[in-house]
Parts: sequence; structure tokens; C-alpha cells
Amino acid sequence: MTAKRLYLHAGKHKTGSTSFQMFLSDELAALDACGVSVVRELPGPDGRPWPAGNAVLAAHTVLRRSLQERSRVRGELQFPTEDDQADARRRMNAALHALDHDTVVMSCEGFSFVRAAAERAALLELTDGFHLIPVVVIRETEAWLRSMAAQLGKIAPADRPADVRGTVFDLSRDSWHLDHTALFAALGPDTRVLQYEDALARDASVVPSILRAMDLPVERFSLSTAHWVNRAYDDPRPERMPFTTPAQAALRHVARLMKSGDPALARAAFEECRGQLGPVVAATLGADLILMEGDAAAAKAALLNLPRAALSRRGVQLILAEAHYRLGETEEAQRWLDAPGEGGRDERREKAVAAMLLAAGQPSDRAP
Repeated sequence: MTAKRLYLHAGKHKTGSTSFQMFLSDELAALDACGVSVVRELPGPDGRPWPAGNAVLAAHTVLRRSLQERSRVRGELQFPTEDDQADARRRMNAALHALDHDTVVMSCEGFSFVRAAAERAALLELTDGFHLIPVVVIRETEAWLRSMAAQLGKIAPADRPADVRGTVFDLSRDSWHLDHTALFAALGPDTRVLQYEDALARDASVVPSILRAMDLPVERFSLSTAHWVNRAYDDPRPERMPFTTPAQAALRHVARLMKSGDPALARAAFEECRGQLGPVVAATLGADLILMEGDAAAAKAALLNLPRAALSRRGVQLILAEAHYRLGETEEAQRWLDAPGEGGRDERREKAVAAMLLAAGQPSDRAP
């Protein structure tokens, strides 16, 4: 067996892949110190480096040419011929061998689309000379279908194939997406499978479980809340935090459930962990959950009852801005959006609220 190892994180989509890719980007130095190279760029179609923490181009050198997904429907990332794909795989393989360390991590959820024997052969060509160890995260079927449908629903009709059967857009109950036996066979016998829900229950994130599956020492790394919490609930703290703080784990777990769009599960998890959170954090998270449940007036009232100092926290301000907007109080919403805030920032939410207010005729310096 070759001494070189390549850990291939192959998604699936909607199982925390972006969080893991953000982790890889932020922890390059720490991973290098552990003797691990992270694939950050590979030769593009023209031979020049094509940078991406998500190795999507590499995945497209392996994926069957008949598979239709958004970038291919739009005429992007489709190699003209099978020979072009094979040539790209050989150039990428040389680039992988030129990395500094004998242990390599490459991530792209697109690899979770492989099903055919020809794709298995192409994957082995791409990773020739390495002991290939794929790591794939699987999610409960109904939850995954809902989350994937929400993601694909953002894609314009013009970027969808007319017939979705057998394409990435096929989310039927008998979809090829759900044939995990074929997926594991295509990825190979050394595939390590993680259950998304189990990972969240253990660490409030998939990242530590993926690291363990890659035989990497979790305790060597730190983590920014931005890896898995898109909402700024927590008190102002150092930017980087350990994985193991119980309150942080509980906070991330509730936030994950909220992001998944399941208010009932999020509410149950929140009530279970409320006692682990500080009073302001609990009130902020509770108000955001109330807002998610559709009662903007109650959410606003809960936050306006907080101590004045708490209203300077950016997370509180953004929830207030959204609550006022939903109540039709756009000027008040604008005031909270434009207020100087402290603590963790949530740029995605800032942009979303700014876009809502812009559509309502309230331009802002924070508009996207």
C-alpha cells in the first residue's frame, strides 16, 4: 500500500460541507503543522491554477458526462470531450503529488454524485499513487430532501433541465440520489460514512466528526463560530473558540436546527438547553426563534425588554431590524440596521435585511 494518503471529503450536499471547507481554509497553517496538505488549487482547463477550496473542477473530471446539474446546464465546467477530462485528471494527479505532504485532504460535495463503474475508474486515475479514503456524510432522508429542495429552489428555471429524471434536480422518493449503496461502491471499499444527525448531537457540527474520520487530532484545532452559526447570538468573546464548550455546543445545535427550517425541533432543543445559556444569549436566541415561528411583535417586545447595553449587540439589532420590517415599521427597521453594533457579525443576515428594506424603499449603506 502506498505511503501517501488522500482523504476525500465527498459531501453530501446539505450536510455541513461548506462549514468543513471554511474550516480547511481557516486552518491551513494548523493542518500544515500536522503534516497535512489541503487542496486549494488544481490545473484548470487551460493548465493554469484554478483556485477553489471546494475542488469542484476535480469532481467534474470524474463525473459522468450525462449528468446534468446547474453549471453544466449553463455551459460551465463541462469538459468538451472524454479525452479532455482524462487529460485534466492526469494534470491534477501530478499537482496532487507535488503538494508538500504525503497526507492530503480534498473536499467537494460533487463527488457524492458518483455512481457508475466508469466514475470509479476515473476517481482512481485522479488519485493514482494515493491510498484513497473517502469520507461522506449522510443525512436522514426526508430532512435531506427538504433541505436539498430548498437549495435547488433558488436556481432559476432557465438553469434547470426540462426533464429532471436522472439529473441533480431529481428529488423523487426513488431518486438516484438516495442509492447510497451505489455511491459507496463508486467511492470505494475504504469509504467512511458519518451520520449527520449523530455528528450534530455529539458536537453540534459535522466538522469534528469529519476530522476524526480523517484520523486528524481534533484537539489541535480551534474553531470560529462562523463555521456553523449564521446568526450572531453569542456574547462578545475571542474570535476563535474550542469545540468543547457545552454552552457553545448547545447554541450551535439550536442554530443548526433553525437554519434547517424546523421550528418545532429548534424550539424543543432550545428549551432543553436554555439553562446552559446566559440570560441575554437565551433571550436573543429565544426572540429569534419566536420570529421564526411568525410572531414578530412578540420577538420585538422580548428584545426591547433587555437591558440597554444588550441592545448594542449586533445580533440583537439585526433581529430587531427584521422584526420591525415584518411589522411594516421600516423606518425603525432601518434605524436598527444602521446602528453601530458590537460582538459577532452576521453579514448574510445584514445583507438580507438590507435587501428587504431596499425593496421596501428604504436604501441603506448596508444594502448589497
